[in-house]
Amino acid sequence: MSTKNNRRKRVHELLCGFPAFNQQNVKPSIANCLLFLSDIPLDLKNKNPIMGFLVKHSVDQVVGMLGLHLHEAWTILNQELETLGESKMSDTDVDYLNLERVRNKLIGHKVINSLNPEHAHWYMNTFGSYEKIFAFLQKVADRIEEKIVELIKTQKMLVSVGRAMQPVKRFSKADIKSLVDALKAGGAW
Repeated sequence: MSTKNNRRKRVHELLCGFPAFNQQNVKPSIANCLLFLSDIPLDLKNKNPIMGFLVKHSVDQVVGMLGLHLHEAWTILNQELETLGESKMSDTDVDYLNLERVRNKLIGHKVINSLNPEHAHWYMNTFGSYEKIFAFLQKVADRIEEKIVELIKTQKMLVSVGRAMQPVKRFSKADIKSLVDALKAGGAW
């Protein structure tokens, strides 16, 4: 097999792995963050500076990680769609433009944002809450997955099974309650 075909096969393995990534990583990560945000008592986040720090920064890291992964998946998918002679997902689509801005401005300019929060204000004005940014990220992930599944079904890919990533474990309300109870018992709250 030629080098070009080897590269295309690797790209197809990556793309074919995206549906599993969406189901086993994106969705559980979003569900965990939303549960974390809703079930950690507000007074614990406010009274315990460590918990306040951990909640905000862990959720922000998940938003950033997903933003990077989804932007890269969109870009790679578009490159492969072009190679296959298929119509690309639009680079002028409002979802793509917002995804690109999340990647470029929020993630790429973290230090600048800490000094001048112009992009953070855009983020809050555009989305307003973690629930809305996560809904947006999930919508983009679902669109990418849908396009890849369409390519797999029409047998345009050199492979039909992708590379697997370690799945994210979903946690439950009981897990958060155990955490809160442990913090109370340890005198951290």
